[in-house]
Amino acid sequence: MNKFLLACITAGLLLAGLYIALSESFTHSVQSQTNTSSQINNDTNTKTLLSPQTDTLEQQQHDTTQNESESDISSETITLCDDKDVDFFALEQLAKQVSNNHGIFDNHTLLATLKDNAVTLESKITHALLSYAQNPEQPHPLITLFSEYPNNRYLAHHTLLACTTQVCDEQTIRSALNTDRNNGASWLAYASLIDPKEDPQHTLNAINNAANAQDYNEYRQQTYYFYDEALNQLNINNDLLFLIGVESILAAAPTPSFSTINKTCSNVTQDEVRLLDACINIGERLEQSQSTLISTAIGIALQRKAYEVRNDQSEIAFLNEKTQNFQKLLTQSSLATQLMWQSEQLFKNYIQVIKNSNEVDATRYLVEQAITLSNEPDFDPCVSNW
Repeated sequence: MNKFLLACITAGLLLAGLYIALSESFTHSVQSQTNTSSQINNDTNTKTLLSPQTDTLEQQQHDTTQNESESDISSETITLCDDKDVDFFALEQLAKQVSNNHGIFDNHTLLATLKDNAVTLESKITHALLSYAQNPEQPHPLITLFSEYPNNRYLAHHTLLACTTQVCDEQTIRSALNTDRNNGASWLAYASLIDPKEDPQHTLNAINNAANAQDYNEYRQQTYYFYDEALNQLNINNDLLFLIGVESILAAAPTPSFSTINKTCSNVTQDEVRLLDACINIGERLEQSQSTLISTAIGIALQRKAYEVRNDQSEIAFLNEKTQNFQKLLTQSSLATQLMWQSEQLFKNYIQVIKNSNEVDATRYLVEQAITLSNEPDFDPCVSNW
């Protein structure tokens, strides 16, 4: 099995693994909902393989049917093949074809190619992320790149995220926050740089600013855009090559740390009225942004914890129902992801959606399409349609 195929299979398994992990996390959350001291899911290191966010895709069909689809998709059937020997046959053939046609089938080769051709911002960011993926012990190159493009909001946001694990001077932090000051996600990243025990008021202010900001954007879709454009500029882009390489791109991109907000909202008391309001508000922003599955899950959990402290049974019941619906979506998505590797059309459709939409909407799309495919009278899940 060549390196290209191995990378492809690894990417697919990582995606399925993420859905399963999130599903288990939500199952645990549902089971503990009656306990008012239940803990907020604080997995701050989970990586998502596919998580774009933008509102450029035609989303009206999801907006008008979201509540219905969340409750209905779990009752529909996704048919999988029981014969494990055929799972990746089609992918092996496609991997050989792509590697023969393009000659660039691993990230080391791609990194060297980008190094010689990184002249646009898209290619520079892609090169920086791939470079860090291969040398994570080095200072994060996105911070250096931000010094060259101090007005770029994407780089400002990711600098704040990187500073949670890198040593950053105060000027860099304040410059990055000022550049992306209208983004709640950057204020939340800034809150992670504050010690809530030493400066609780500063933490509260940052959380309030995150909740009340004009926008909430984790820039995940932009990461896809930069990588997609870099491949287009090199004239080597296709759907499978995109998916194989993007896993390393996303792994190297700094991700939100929800540890501060989790700890702060987990320890809030009924007397801390302003902090309770802040936890509810930022939870709503996270949920409504639907940037990633993790963000949405944490947003719901933050709200539920605050309402548990207030003993608001009506809101708790409402959020419990949201949690159950979301868990159903995750359960079905793990099946839909497996089916995607058997259907070229489903795979290609999903890649186009994931490039132009947020992760939650794309996950729902994948489940809906997998159900539709499974219900076709001549559908055979053991036949690889590539």
